[in-house]
Amino acid sequence: MATASLKPLARAKAALGLVASGLLLLSGGAHLALGWPAVQAELGKANVPRDLINGIMVAWQFGGTMMLALAGLMGRLFLNRWQGLDSSSFPAAVVGIAYVMFGMWALISFGFDVFFLVFIGPGLLLLLAASLDR
Repeated sequence: MATASLKPLARAKAALGLVASGLLLLSGGAHLALGWPAVQAELGKANVPRDLINGIMVAWQFGGTMMLALAGLMGRLFLNRWQGLDSSSFPAAVVGIAYVMFGMWALISFGFDVFFLVFIGPGLLLLLAASLDR
């Protein structure tokens, strides 16, 4: 049910969630449009067998598609909140935790490459937007 007016903190958190959703959308799009061609070129240079490249491509494309799907779900959730509609923050918390945990694992596992902040940043924004529910 829509509320008459959204409290400033609730509006700020909804805006933060929308920003996080936008980052997920951008990273998912970049993952698909820019990431795979670069990875595919490197695999080709290394003479990786075609069937292995195809298997990696399926997983890569699935990952990018899921990133876009999560962006859409989070965007809808926080748009509902922006409009004053009652929406559970539980899905945003789950996605935020998953992004932060994956980013931390990758950061630690691959020599603290700052690239993996692309997962940690949006995950933390989602967690902040989902915190202190109402």
